[in-house]
Formats: sequence, structure tokens, C-alpha cells
Amino acid sequence: MKRSYASFSISENKRYIHLLLIAFIGFLVYSNTFAVPFHFDDTSGIVENHSIRDFSDFCPPKGPRWVGTLSFDLNFKLGGLNVTGYHIVNLIIHILNSFLVYFIILLTFKTPLLQYSISKYRTQQYPYPLIALLSALIFISHPVQTGAVTYIVQRFASLATFFYLLSLLMYIKA
Repeated sequence: MKRSYASFSISENKRYIHLLLIAFIGFLVYSNTFAVPFHFDDTSGIVENHSIRDFSDFCPPKGPRWVGTLSFDLNFKLGGLNVTGYHIVNLIIHILNSFLVYFIILLTFKTPLLQYSISKYRTQQYPYPLIALLSALIFISHPVQTGAVTYIVQRFASLATFFYLLSLLMYIKA
């Protein structure tokens, strides 16, 4: 006996609206942090770190946190020690992480096991896009993320999260 799997279609317009909503909420939550000055390790890691002001350390790549350090170097080249630019980049990375959470959940609901389970036990359309949206909104606005977004040197943690989530997304996709 052949089972039909639940329909999992989400329109492109709806997906774009979801992504815009996630980005808007992220901007709304963290926009008051753009003027927060350098604190703690920010001073030694950025203000007093003259190696981030010279691209010679990056060709060939060396060091354990090469990508993060390169991002600080690019930030310095674009805006000097203006903290707003550093905070905007941290927020962009956090928003991208939230997008990855959204897509991971969408893809997880498309796995054969979940499609089968949902079609077996549900007769109506399952609101998986709403679950993905709400999960991403919780991720972007949860207070535990404040340190990673506001504390500039914690960009290393946000970038590690980005590459981890991207790897997980690619694994699920494959």
C-alpha cells in the first residue's frame, strides 16, 4: 500500500516575508547596541591589536582564528575604530545564523521520516513553515545571544556558530 506524503510547499514570497521579518526583528532587538563602546577583550583584541591593520598576516592564511581576524581587519579598513561598523557586522552574522536556523528546520521537516510521520498522523496541512519562523525568531531575539552580538570580540563565537550551522544545513541538504 502506497502512502502519499504530506505536501510541503512554501511559496517564495512567503519565504522572503519570513526572512525579512527575522532580519527586522534582529535589527529591532539589537539596534540600540550600535553605540556600545569597546569593552574587556575588545581593547586588546581590536583597539591595541596592530596586526589586524595589515593584510600581510592573511596571505598565506595563518593563525587559529583566521576568518574572524580577517573580518576585524576588513572592519578596521572600512571604518577604523568606529564601533558602529563592528556592531553592524556582528548583527549581520547573527541574522545570517538565524536564517540558517530557519532553513535547517524547513529542511528537517522535509526529511522522509518526518514526511511519513506527518502524513500518517495528520490529515490537515502541518504548519512547518510557521514552526521554522518561530524557531528562528526565538533564536534571533533570545537574551542568551546578547553577548555574542553586543560584545565585539565574541564575533569569533558567532562565526563558529555560522560555520557549524552551515555545515549542518549542507549535511541535511545532502
